[in-house]
Amino acid sequence: MGQAIVSDPLSLALKSGPVQGSQSPTGNPHYVIFVDDFSPTWQQQAAEIALTLTSCKESNVELVKVLSEEAIEIRIYERGAGETQSSGTGSCASA
Repeated sequence: MGQAIVSDPLSLALKSGPVQGSQSPTGNPHYVIFVDDFSPTWQQQAAEIALTLTSCKESNVELVKVLSEEAIEIRIYERGAGETQSSGTGSCASA
């Protein structure tokens, strides 16, 4: 997978409102956002984020809900594909 290099927090001004996350490339570009809950419209927000990140043309986006010190729940939006059920690099970036 390659070692994740987590960037400093990066704020984005979206049409739906501001978000803050970190870029965490693990062989593929990822933008990870920690959330308290998953919005019903998270896919639209993730699509906008993916296209807003101009530093890597387009990015995968993970929304992460921390369940405990040992467990997380994630939603994955892959560039060019949309919502996916799994992603090795996205899971590593989220962890």
